Amino acid sequence: SPQLLLLSGVGDAQALGKLGIPVVADIPAVGRHLQDHPVLAIPWQAPEGMKAEFAEGGGPAGTTGLNGIAFWKSEVDKGRDAKRGSDSGCDMEVIFVSRMEAGVMVKAFVSQWDNRLGGRLKSGALPWTEKAFVRLGRFLSGVQPVRELLASTMYLATEYNHPLSRGSVTLQSADPLVPPLVDPGWLRDPSDLDAAVEALRKMLELMQTAPFSEYLGNMDAIPGIHGFWQKGFQPLFDASDAQLRDIARRFVGTTWHYSCTVRMGAPDAPLTEVALDPQLRVRGISGLRVADQSVTPFVVSANTNASSMMIGDKAAKLIMQDHGLGPFREARSAL
Repeated sequence: SPQLLLLSGVGDAQALGKLGIPVVADIPAVGRHLQDHPVLAIPWQAPEGMKAEFAEGGGPAGTTGLNGIAFWKSEVDKGRDAKRGSDSGCDMEVIFVSRMEAGVMVKAFVSQWDNRLGGRLKSGALPWTEKAFVRLGRFLSGVQPVRELLASTMYLATEYNHPLSRGSVTLQSADPLVPPLVDPGWLRDPSDLDAAVEALRKMLELMQTAPFSEYLGNMDAIPGIHGFWQKGFQPLFDASDAQLRDIARRFVGTTWHYSCTVRMGAPDAPLTEVALDPQLRVRGISGLRVADQSVTPFVVSANTNASSMMIGDKAAKLIMQDHGLGPFREARSAL
């Protein structure tokens, strides 16, 4: 949505002018305030004695793969709640996956090279290079030794649901075929980085607790893992906060829950902060609404599928009301 609006002349007038895009509405909030649920994962292989069973689809590998989700609240978030005077619920979502899909391996492969290239792959600055790495990753994930590796790999991941950090979506070109530049801004706020350290420590604690501890083999062959981890588990279990911060910065990733780049809010809010009114209408333009996850003022505290459907449903009702179509159910029955 922010890319479409910017290409159509709805956004920061100064930035649009530099690209030669005629300005329809000067709304600097378009493309700003990006939020996502950053995620950190710790993968490992099953012990040697279990690999054959895993390769045949036995044990945890014989399940759907998504074996458990748990929620807990970090000390960072407790401190924020104390300042606000209200309870915001759990901010940490821990996920246990008992087998690594090929797609996850591809993402890990691309992330590894993105780190080496200073984050330029995922930003959109090198679109053709990124495509080449994705294709290479897909090829490698189909090679038999790699498939065997994936069959015996499991991981814990933590999705951080209450980030304060913000990023942006901006245009590189007026050409709609050129990908936008995406700055996710993960862990930019210092308190988010503190929360990431808590998340890593909690996962490491779980890994040392039965039954997880019974399934720890090694992590040396898994792509995308910081060299510090390849010395075995114990150095990772004993890692300092500084070392965990380094790991978090290097390996934080996305859950594809991008939100807030066309935020709704009060009609009199600054145009640098809010692009839509509470009825999802683009400010200053008639007949134009946005109805997806980009409209939320801040990222929701859960996966974004349900909230996106709710936003679409609400937008449909608002449009029908504007055209005198009456209650939504009656109109649907008439159709």
